[in-house]
Parts: sequence; C-alpha cells; structure tokens
Amino acid sequence: MRCIAENTSIPVAKVYGYDSRFTNPVGVPYIFMEAMTGKRLYGGGRADFIPDQHKRKVYGQIADILPELYRHPFDKVDMLWDSTENGVHVGAMHDQKFRLEPYGPFQTSLDSYQVRAQKLASYKAAKDLSGKEHPDCIRLRTYRMPAVF
Repeated sequence: MRCIAENTSIPVAKVYGYDSRFTNPVGVPYIFMEAMTGKRLYGGGRADFIPDQHKRKVYGQIADILPELYRHPFDKVDMLWDSTENGVHVGAMHDQKFRLEPYGPFQTSLDSYQVRAQKLASYKAAKDLSGKEHPDCIRLRTYRMPAVF
C-alpha cells in the first residue's frame, strides 16, 4: 500500500501498524489502518452488485487507476514485499490459508498459476488421504480473520 501511495495518485488507506504472525502478542494476524470514506467495491452476494446509476463512475475510476499501475511494472510475478534491505520487490508467494509452502517468484503469471494449481492439487490429495488440515488454517477460520501479508 505504501508503494502505491508513494508512486501514484491512487488513494490508499494509511497503515498504522500490522503483524502477520500468529506468534504476535494478540495471537492472530492484524492490521490497523485508516478508515476511508466510500463503499466497498465487492460483496452483496451477487455477481453484479454495482447499482446501474453508479456503474459509469465506478468503471471510470477503475479506468483511471489502471494506467497508473501499468506505469510501475515489476520484473517478476508473485507477492510484493517491502524490506529495509531490499526495498519494495517481488518475492515468494505465501498462501493466505497456510496450505502451501511459499513459492516463486516467476517470470510470467502463467508459470505462477501453473505451479499454484499443482501445489493446490497436491495439498488436496494429501488432505484427502490424511483427513487433517494445517493448524494455522483452523486458527484462521476460528477467528474468522484473513491473513494479512
């Protein structure tokens, strides 16, 4: 989010603090961020949830955002990381449900999707055999918290 805020005019919420580990003092991943005005662009349980009278404005805003994002390409595909030693860079993808070991980055999105599909198929096959799930997956559902990376 900081990368987008510093390099584009796209409005993003300011992040005040976060910790993506289950070993933090709270016991679950969290993020504290600025509240932004407006409505979510997703939800409602329908495929077409944007009221007709707002579609022109919403799609126009998306059309304004995309060129700004395209002006900042990365040389690899997967998860965007920010570290003091490497700055903002593309690194390994981490599955938010902790089903898969980190993988990537890749040169193309096709390579990334193919590896993810193979890893998910292997995970499903192993789960079907054992009937067990990674403890962190269970924790995420228990607290109904999305993993934040």
